[in-house]
Amino acid sequence: MVARNLVFVLILLIIFVPFAWAEGSMPPNIKITEFMVLNENVISDERGVYSSWIEITNLEDQPINIGGFYISDLKEDPLRYKFPVDFPNLTTIPPGQAIILWADATPNLGPLHLSFKLSPTAENVILRWKDKKTILDAVEYGKQVNSISYGRRHLSEDWAFFADPTPGNPNLTKGFSESKPALGALFYNNNKSFILGVIASIIGLTVIIIILLHSIRCRKNAEVALHNKNEELGTYNEELIATNEQLTAIEEELRHQFEELERNRISLQLANRKLFDIIEFLPDATFVIDEKNKVFAWNRAIEEMTGISKQEIVGKGDYLYAVPFYGEPKPMLVDLIEADDKEIERYYNNLERKGNALFGEAYVPSFFQGKSAFLWMAASILYDDYGSNVGAIQSIRDITERKETEEQLRRLSLYDTLTGLYNRTYFEQEMKRLEDGRHAPVGIIVCDVDGLKLVNDTLGHDSGDILLKVAADTIKSCFRESDVVARIGGDEFAALLPCSDNQVVENAANRIRAAIKRYNSEDQSFGLNLSVGLSVSSDAEVNMGELFKDADNAMYREKLHHGQSSRRAVIETLMKALEARDFITEGHTDRLEELVVSLALSLGLAESRMSDLQLLAQFHDIGKVGIPDHILFKSSPLTDKEYAVMQRHSEIGHRIAQSAPDLAPIADWILKHHEFWDGSGYPLGLKEEEIPLECRILGIADAYDAMTSERPYRNPLSHERAVAELKKCAGKQFDPRLVNVFVNVQNKCSG
Repeated sequence: MVARNLVFVLILLIIFVPFAWAEGSMPPNIKITEFMVLNENVISDERGVYSSWIEITNLEDQPINIGGFYISDLKEDPLRYKFPVDFPNLTTIPPGQAIILWADATPNLGPLHLSFKLSPTAENVILRWKDKKTILDAVEYGKQVNSISYGRRHLSEDWAFFADPTPGNPNLTKGFSESKPALGALFYNNNKSFILGVIASIIGLTVIIIILLHSIRCRKNAEVALHNKNEELGTYNEELIATNEQLTAIEEELRHQFEELERNRISLQLANRKLFDIIEFLPDATFVIDEKNKVFAWNRAIEEMTGISKQEIVGKGDYLYAVPFYGEPKPMLVDLIEADDKEIERYYNNLERKGNALFGEAYVPSFFQGKSAFLWMAASILYDDYGSNVGAIQSIRDITERKETEEQLRRLSLYDTLTGLYNRTYFEQEMKRLEDGRHAPVGIIVCDVDGLKLVNDTLGHDSGDILLKVAADTIKSCFRESDVVARIGGDEFAALLPCSDNQVVENAANRIRAAIKRYNSEDQSFGLNLSVGLSVSSDAEVNMGELFKDADNAMYREKLHHGQSSRRAVIETLMKALEARDFITEGHTDRLEELVVSLALSLGLAESRMSDLQLLAQFHDIGKVGIPDHILFKSSPLTDKEYAVMQRHSEIGHRIAQSAPDLAPIADWILKHHEFWDGSGYPLGLKEEEIPLECRILGIADAYDAMTSERPYRNPLSHERAVAELKKCAGKQFDPRLVNVFVNVQNKCSG
């Protein structure tokens, strides 16, 4: 009886001594229950940023403030991050609940943002109490997977991967790929006092064993009695063991099958995510529908193209995916893959099939933000491994720029870029089309712009282009919509008049002549002169080549008929343009003619030479119509480059005079009228007697009139001062003998 009481006392000591030893300030029951290293899209912090996270759970029945606790990812630096004590509203965990810590190395963002990041390959997570020694929880992990968490199973110490993470909630999902946490150090530090108590208990237990040995001897006999009974039970036990082994084998097989299914599920889930990622980042706008025609993928490119987000369209059917393109629900190319091509061609152009894929183009009149667009589309049916239709995919590309470029190229191939009329290529195509006789009678009118080369040479090609546009607009206005008007050469235009007899074609030609006359009476900037020829054929089979040749010959006959008058009209227009620019001052040419005639009479020149000299006085500066205004009217000195441009007026005037029979005799003088006596003039650098007499006379008279006439920038000089300047420049700019003669003549006139 005494022995029994002693044993009872010792047992009580064994039970309560370890707990009494460990009594005092006990660390809280708080656990690391889940974390994720590679967080791509599972949960974001208050900024919307996805980063590594750690879930800490309070297993107590009262709140726990982790302010002053430590957490680290390195064994060698266990106190790497200390939770601040100034934010109890953020660091206090309610009973049975959890908080999320962000391992993003940005502690400045708040107490729940740690000072380190987790490694995706292998590392530790260690949570310590505020005494810096007690490990509250720790886990050592291996390589991690994108968007897969690692944590304890609910109400268990076993760790597992979770394909469906539950941050902030219990880990109730199955999980896979089990692992054990690194708990050795944790157990020792948390139970140090307890272990010492156990050691003391072991000593007491040794005493109990000694006491028990005595009791064992007493029970020996009882055991012998039971031995026989045990042998009977052994037989039954062997049968039970055999049955248990069979059940264990079945359980093991089922476990293997379950693990295989779980691996296949994870692989399928990862493959599905990769497929979604591929679709998401395709450069073309792409969406996918399932076998029920409901959208289950809508990538970034199509969000940008349509302005419709995934959240607005995924899971919806009834052709709603067509609304951003057509403004109403209707079948798209993805819905017509198995339809008849004739049916599809009602909606799409340039249709093409390649295996299970269908390609086409469509014009969308009111696209995203109200803009029209040309779209290229490709669609294909999706099949599973068993050949069953599981949906379809369609990609869309905006080809508006390409279509516009193609249209521009088409226009360039058929239209003249300067005038907007049809070009020669289109004109010749139409000539061939009209040869079948169905459009007889057929007429052709050919027009040629007179004096275009002269305008180009004098006023520049920009002015020539303006003249061509004026001619094109004038000609075009005289024809019907059914007539074909084209620019067929540099200065040539032609018109085809189908189903038109001779009277209709004559009337069109007269309209052109009337329009030219009307233009010239209203606009003096350019003198528009056209030579017009026409031809008409009523034959059943029209030879359009011969018909064109007849009209062309008629046009050239008219050009020869009034060729000189046309050139003269152009030159008069140029002179008017020069006067319109206020370059020729009032009375200048009249005074200049009087001055050169008076000097020529003193020299005894023949009457014919004096007539040409008067013509030179009138037209010597005609080349200045080709000089830009900013140079011609510049009040300050010209730069070297501007002076070189100004000097070109002699050559321009020379070309103008050569093109007009009336001015041809003085063309050479116009070229040389700026040559100086000492050879310093331009453009040829002639000197002394090499310079024509008429040019020397004009140079003295022009200088005298310029000095004695009022100019916007100065008052006129007196006769005496002008004469002094002429004498000063005699032998340099002017012929000294002619200066003396001119001065004597003017002195007499002044006297």
